[in-house]
Amino acid sequence: MIEDLVIWVDENDKVLGLVSRVQAHDKQKLLLHRETMELIYSDSTHTRFWLQKRSQNKEQYPGKWTLSATCHVDPGDITSEDQEGYLTAGQREGMEEINVKIVKQRIVKKIVSETAVNKAILGLVVAECEGKPTPDLNEVSEVKLFDKESVRGITDELTPAAVKCLQELDII
Repeated sequence: MIEDLVIWVDENDKVLGLVSRVQAHDKQKLLLHRETMELIYSDSTHTRFWLQKRSQNKEQYPGKWTLSATCHVDPGDITSEDQEGYLTAGQREGMEEINVKIVKQRIVKKIVSETAVNKAILGLVVAECEGKPTPDLNEVSEVKLFDKESVRGITDELTPAAVKCLQELDII
């Protein structure tokens, strides 16, 4: 089995090297690494957005709601157009997790997020998509449209990173 590699960074998002996903998530010594958290709006009005409910098979936060597409940034996501890889990772994961084509996207900010099981710099990305997402049921159990009011009713059902990102976007 080929080990998944992630991009190990310092607090300024400077690359320190590549480490395995297992090393990055070692509870004895969590390593700061890049992840993308992408909120995908249903259209250009930016009033309704898609959230995904994580599969029960997920190691972290099974059955919790999170942003539209979430993933580690891997070395293959870095391109000459996207030198940090956040946008490319979001596009890739949008296709893999919820089968949606991203038509517009931008990085809003980077946020350091640390929990008992993860330490990451989150590239918070907002995007728009074409069509209605359909989940890969191995990764995602459900995809649903929300607005500010409806998502405020499920804050206790969100992953910690989703809460942090939605707060940064003044949605909750």
